[in-house]
Amino acid sequence: MASLSTNILAHAPQSLNQIGDQILDLMVRIAEKSPKYREITRFNAMSDDELAQLGMTRADVARKVYGAYSCM
Repeated sequence: MASLSTNILAHAPQSLNQIGDQILDLMVRIAEKSPKYREITRFNAMSDDELAQLGMTRADVARKVYGAYSCM
C-alpha cells in the first residue's frame, strides 16, 4: 500500500526547522517596523465608537491605510 505525507518537514533535520523559524521571525520583525503595520495596530486598538468619531468602521481601516493598494 502506498503512503503519502504532506508534512515534508516532519522528518527534516532540526537545524532546517530552526532556519525556517529564524526566517519567519525576521519577516515578522520587518513587518512590525512598517509604518503601515503600526497604523493598522493603532486603528485596531480603537473602539468602534472612536472609529465612528473618525467617520470610519473596522471595514474601512485597510482601505484608509493602504489606499489604492487595498484589495480587501
